[in-house]
Amino acid sequence: MISRCFRFVYTCLAILSLQAFAQTNPQTRQLLPGQMLEREMIGTETHQYQVELKEYEFFQVRIQQKGVDVALKLLDSQGSVSATMNSPNGEEGTETLSFVAISKGKFLLEVTGSDKNAPKGSYSINRGLYKEATVGDMIRVQIEKIFVEGLAAMDIKGQRDAAIAKLEYALEAWKELNEPYLAELTSEQLEQLREPPQSSDETLQ
Repeated sequence: MISRCFRFVYTCLAILSLQAFAQTNPQTRQLLPGQMLEREMIGTETHQYQVELKEYEFFQVRIQQKGVDVALKLLDSQGSVSATMNSPNGEEGTETLSFVAISKGKFLLEVTGSDKNAPKGSYSINRGLYKEATVGDMIRVQIEKIFVEGLAAMDIKGQRDAAIAKLEYALEAWKELNEPYLAELTSEQLEQLREPPQSSDETLQ
């Protein structure tokens, strides 16, 4: 009897958790494999997309920014961050986020504007077709993670060498993966990091 009660309570909590996840935002849209959408955005709005992934599915979205700088975040059903991306490309260019689902489930993709004072812009979001993950896809996901870690380290005092090492690794990987756009972005960040710091006298002049 007690075990039945526990199962009942657990089932109710699971249902409530899924409902809360699905109703995070009443304007949440479903993003299907192969689907492309065009959206307008202003300031730091957040657009949410619900995606269902199968076990070992390779999930990838590409966003073309058109006068708006966005950051991407993929959350699992518990609200934990599974992947992020925010390339240093300003209000134009492409943002790509990739992820391999270890088990099937529902995820939430958030697209957020980076500047609260930004005027209205737009972006197109394109989810790739369903694809079972390969070893190459898993490597791609890891390279994106290293790239993001390298960018984050740039803004942390004392992490300059770590940032350079991660971005150098990512740069060579982008070249091998035939991603010239990401390779160029990474190269530009490395050039900034390798510039000798200005002395206090130079700063005052």
